[in-house]
Amino acid sequence: MSGEQGHDHHHPRPDSQVALRAAALEALLTSKGLVAADAAAREGGRLEPGAESALSALLRAVDTTLWTVDTVAGAGSAEVAAIVGRPVAVVRAVLELDVADDVDVLALDADGRAARTAEYAELAQVEVAVRLGEITRPDDGLLAWFLDDDWAHARLVDRVVADLAREAGRGKGHLVAWGETPRDPEVQPITHPYVVADDEIVLRLGVPRIVTLLMSPGAAVHVTSGVTPRASTGLQRSWFAAGLDRLIPSIRGGPLLLDPGDVRLPLVAALGEDQTLTTREGPIGWRDDAILAATSSAVLPDRASVLREGWIRVTPREDGEP
Repeated sequence: MSGEQGHDHHHPRPDSQVALRAAALEALLTSKGLVAADAAAREGGRLEPGAESALSALLRAVDTTLWTVDTVAGAGSAEVAAIVGRPVAVVRAVLELDVADDVDVLALDADGRAARTAEYAELAQVEVAVRLGEITRPDDGLLAWFLDDDWAHARLVDRVVADLAREAGRGKGHLVAWGETPRDPEVQPITHPYVVADDEIVLRLGVPRIVTLLMSPGAAVHVTSGVTPRASTGLQRSWFAAGLDRLIPSIRGGPLLLDPGDVRLPLVAALGEDQTLTTREGPIGWRDDAILAATSSAVLPDRASVLREGWIRVTPREDGEP
């Protein structure tokens, strides 16, 4: 299995690779993927009123698979994002079955060469079932995948994920109301047609298949065929380390009683000195205010205070800043 980051001179230029991956991500999320899957399922009457969306089904499948993945071992403990979050890498790769042709290597007469060539031609019609990912290995980070740019169907690492998925959503499982004891979420099988339980790919000799993988950046992906020994491949650390360094956790806070002009709050020690309070400003707008470190003096401002709720995060740096 080879990714687009390979060193083959036939691969697209780096700028083309970025464009291809961006186009794939856009197709996955928009009219060719999640949105289209929901619209088709509801128009076709395959979903009951109030049924979960394609996005919810995919997230529950990813969450269920994540319970089997050691997300920190491969990425290391240096990146904050790998410790407090669950970053997901979108990887484009090619899966191909190749058999070396030895007709020109063996010392064969004309009849032998013809028979050997016919055997290879017959071999090209043999179908080999291949499975991506291995849910029983904590070092396997494949969470879901897409085949041949079919964005209307997300495929699982193992078909049991759909049957063992846990419920999720507001007020469910670990997201119960404040003051209640969190409980283990109930099993709620995934039935949305967007999630496909078929976990195998059929390969033929010399016919490449394009796969788009959703995977944990520091883990590997195992390929099992039953014909060759199980193989694994992963992302080089240099491919994802810079991206993880830019992922900084945010702290949700509120409601907060604040001065409408100067936002003074105790700074979060783990986020450094430059921090911003991001809050909603209307149904589609957002507002960023620099946080001034609060002092020990409990002094109310002269003007009326306001209640605001939002996220405390690291102040985004301008382009070119270290």
